[in-house]
Amino acid sequence: MILCFMRANWGALLFLICLAAVNAGAAFVSLSGVNGGASASGLVMAIAKAGLVIALLIVSAGLSNYLSARLGADFVSSLRADFAKQLLHHPYVPGLKENARGLSAFINDIAEIAPLSLMAPLIAYNLLFSMVAAIYLFTISAPLAAVVLMELIVLLPVSERLRRSIAPAFDKLREADDQVVSVVQSLERTRKQLLTNRHRASHFYDFIVMPSISKSRMHMNLAHARIGYFQAWSSNIFYIVVVLTVLIGSTAVPMSPAHLASFIVGCIILIGPVNALVATAPVLSRGIAAVKRLRRFEVSRDLQSAGSAKPHQQPDWKTITLEGVSYFYEGAENNGLMIGPISLDITRGETIFLVGANGGGKTTLLLLLSGLIQPSSGHLLVDQCRIDEVKSDYQAQLSVVFCDFHLFEDLLNEAGTPARDDDIGPLIRALGLKDVVEVSGGRLSTTDLSAGQRKRLALLQLLLEDKEVLILDEIAADLDPDFKRYFYEQMLDDFKDRGKTVILATHDSQYFSCADRVLSLEGGSLTVLPNSSLHA
Repeated sequence: MILCFMRANWGALLFLICLAAVNAGAAFVSLSGVNGGASASGLVMAIAKAGLVIALLIVSAGLSNYLSARLGADFVSSLRADFAKQLLHHPYVPGLKENARGLSAFINDIAEIAPLSLMAPLIAYNLLFSMVAAIYLFTISAPLAAVVLMELIVLLPVSERLRRSIAPAFDKLREADDQVVSVVQSLERTRKQLLTNRHRASHFYDFIVMPSISKSRMHMNLAHARIGYFQAWSSNIFYIVVVLTVLIGSTAVPMSPAHLASFIVGCIILIGPVNALVATAPVLSRGIAAVKRLRRFEVSRDLQSAGSAKPHQQPDWKTITLEGVSYFYEGAENNGLMIGPISLDITRGETIFLVGANGGGKTTLLLLLSGLIQPSSGHLLVDQCRIDEVKSDYQAQLSVVFCDFHLFEDLLNEAGTPARDDDIGPLIRALGLKDVVEVSGGRLSTTDLSAGQRKRLALLQLLLEDKEVLILDEIAADLDPDFKRYFYEQMLDDFKDRGKTVILATHDSQYFSCADRVLSLEGGSLTVLPNSSLHA
């Protein structure tokens, strides 16, 4: 991401570096003036030269700051746009922790990386300034300048050791912050329960919220303390150098008091750019660490193009097959839970109900069928083509509604363009929503409705998309009895007549007769219920 941005803006970055060279050159002129002084007859010329140098410094600094601000804003926008695209294609990972990592990366890691866009001109300026100051010192006294160089060779390794301790500390801080984000997300999702249960709220605050915040505080103190140690040592190195230089220059190196004073002035001037370089080191360390964390999401570039060289899955497919599919839940908290192995053929146009106890794996099986997660073993096939070979084309034929679905206010048709109001209106009336929601320009007036009404809006989007395979997770839950009957007895029949394949997770046993097959998932094992139970 950073290299792409630098390639796209190499001209502006090069210009900023040139401005840094101009500033460094102006500094060299200033130092020459300090060293050479000015006679009375040349006072006017010296003042004019100083005025020109100051004007040049002001103009170049102002222009440099303007370009840096513009590049910084462009860089952050580019990072956000690129990362959002990465998240759209990154493999889905079940669980709140991964969601928290994505949110934390979008907010925190990008904020850590953004200053890197300004580092190149800043580092260039201070390096050039330091080189000019070093040249100035060598012109005054090469032996004493060599002594300063030896002092730095001895002192700087300590700075490097302190600098290297910063990145690991910030990695641990980011892990702690991810946990805080996860807890805050849990707090937001459970506010209704917590507001009505004082004991639960107190326990959640005392044993979940506060420990995560305390852990983050501990790592924040440690991380910033390490920055403080690094800066405290590194920023004072040159004061140590100045003291040693005065002692050595006044005893071991023969030079006049005037030259020694000029040399000390040069050392003091050198402190500024060196300290600026020191200050950039923690920023660089945190930014580089953030880049490494964001690389977790870059696999999506390969996934986005996966299957592009493979034969496209034809829309007239016949069978979806699960061939010995198993899925293991990761994480110690799941204690090795799994579903499968499952072998199943789903014929195009079938209506299949998936039943079983909550937590029995129904949603996981739907995630597998939708291609959002990969089997731990076995294969998902479409007409004997592995799903990873035709994934994009396969998913283009799916409409999926999970329990935690999100309602988009913009309604799209089967072509992915805004649906026409004339097409939406009859469906809104058929779904019994004409009195609770309006549509204008293919956009819903609200999605802040009851659970049952939100399910109807999800069905509205599904009808407009008109996809071939409908994967529905408890879509009938929260529907009122009359509309539930309409859904099972009329909508499913309509889907059947139109050749749609419906895979529906449900608990509504009274409507099992509406399915071609009812599959029961219990304890990770899939069985087919006998026909007699469908019509019981």
